[in-house]
Amino acid sequence: MMRPYIFLLIMLLGAVSIEQPEKIFGSQPQFKRSTGREGEMIVTAEIDEDGCVQDLKVTNGLNKYANQVVLDTFRDWVFRPATLLGQPVRVPNEWTVNVSFGRR
Repeated sequence: MMRPYIFLLIMLLGAVSIEQPEKIFGSQPQFKRSTGREGEMIVTAEIDEDGCVQDLKVTNGLNKYANQVVLDTFRDWVFRPATLLGQPVRVPNEWTVNVSFGRR
């Protein structure tokens, strides 16, 4: 495992870039019209070295129901982990979720 200070030094120097994680499994959130609101939600999490979602948070939500739907859905996502110099690394991620019901 790479030492944190080496990781930080490499990133500061910009010598090597991180290959970002890629989602390999997971569905999209399914909202009911009873959600009541349309709008944009912001979700943050970290993708760990095994490709699992950790520290999942809704940082800008719509309501309790919509927030829970997003958290339950994203918790099941699996990623090919990010890599640095060929080694898996934990990285932060942010997603924007648009809640829209289309025409009524």
